[in-house]
Amino acid sequence: MGLQVEIVFTNGLALGSSVEPHFLGDAGIDGYIALTNQSDVAVDFDIILISLHGGRSEWYAVAFYHQAQKLLHLIDVKRPTDFIGAAGVGPASSPLKCFFHFEIPQYLNCELLGENAGYLRDLPASFSCGEGSIRRAVLQDRCEGDCHISYKVLVRALHGHEVIASCTQHVKLVPSSESRPPVCVADFPNEYALAKSKCLRTGFLGMHRSGEWRLEAGEPVSLILNQVTDRVFLPVSLTLTQMVRSRRSCHGEEPRDVASGVCTGALISSTFISSVPRQSVPTLSEVSNSTSLGRKIHVCARTKISVQFSRWGEAALTFHGEDFSSEVTRRWRSDALLTLGFPNDGYLVPTFESSLVSRRYKLMLDVHIAKPHRSNFRLTLPVQISYQKDRAHTDHPWSWFQEVESPPSLRTYTHLMKKPLYDDMGAGDLTIRIYPITFRARAGASRYPNSFLPRR
Repeated sequence: MGLQVEIVFTNGLALGSSVEPHFLGDAGIDGYIALTNQSDVAVDFDIILISLHGGRSEWYAVAFYHQAQKLLHLIDVKRPTDFIGAAGVGPASSPLKCFFHFEIPQYLNCELLGENAGYLRDLPASFSCGEGSIRRAVLQDRCEGDCHISYKVLVRALHGHEVIASCTQHVKLVPSSESRPPVCVADFPNEYALAKSKCLRTGFLGMHRSGEWRLEAGEPVSLILNQVTDRVFLPVSLTLTQMVRSRRSCHGEEPRDVASGVCTGALISSTFISSVPRQSVPTLSEVSNSTSLGRKIHVCARTKISVQFSRWGEAALTFHGEDFSSEVTRRWRSDALLTLGFPNDGYLVPTFESSLVSRRYKLMLDVHIAKPHRSNFRLTLPVQISYQKDRAHTDHPWSWFQEVESPPSLRTYTHLMKKPLYDDMGAGDLTIRIYPITFRARAGASRYPNSFLPRR
């Protein structure tokens, strides 16, 4: 018995059976601490430390090798004068409450990663890759790795230097970011293919080459989701070009049949894991040649839709021969606009780049043209996924509490810690700082959705 600490989150989202609340956007994490004296005598405390700790990354190559890295560490210090309510004793006593708020950063901080941190960039979202995979690193020359990034809010009540009560709540962090610029495909050789060509053959056993087909796709726009449960819709534009070369004396007719077929799309994630800080974005060629960089591939979702192209239109004429009169190549063009809808059973980790781990997506399209000529194309397009920045509650973060009770003056000491306040604050862990939600965590009891306060 003694002092009982309880964490109550007042914003966030629960997904399925997960007991870990998801925090989305830049509205931060809001919540309060409830202290209840379960004993029959008064319990004194000096300060309450609220901190957010981040995940752990492990790597392995020829021999198993583990590495943990602290990404972010934020501290909020509360004192007895910051709490609301009257102190009491016994299980029936009213709890003392104190509100807290953390801002979710978008980028990594060099003070935690050190001078050799590489290019810092984005704060990684909560995710885990490599679960259930077969570790074959001993049998392979190139590096493989597993990565797990997690966050937790830790509350500790201290009397002097002694921890007299504590409570921990794991959370999921989904940072929001600005819209990203288009991907420069040339910077990622052999990873993307926005166009493919096929020869058209006629005659016995297809011995005669009569022309060429070319299927080209435009790069999809950046996908910006509003909620982690949003279904994913990707619009893709396709252009089919038919090039037929013939004698100029022959009359070039428009293709009679409108092209149609079936398209199978797969949304694929690639997680690049590096055991040493990098100075640039990883590429496939570096994965093949590096002993410190590994990649994990996961098929997030699949879909299949029919494709109906528009009527053919003549795009260009090209004359051949010394006098430009012997042969001519006619180009006919047809367009199609696809909307690929993917189910979202969990939550999609946003695209991010950092010195130790990066996540990016690609859309693989298998297009089967049934007519007028049977042909198959495989295109690979870059896809960028991010979450909408939410500024709806940033102007007055505490106004929605006023109907219940006014919070105390917010004497919050939030700062980056170059060194932990205490030795047991998780040194060596990948640590990130964050905020609360509509979930309750009680020390010594199971977590369950609840709140003493009305929803926003």
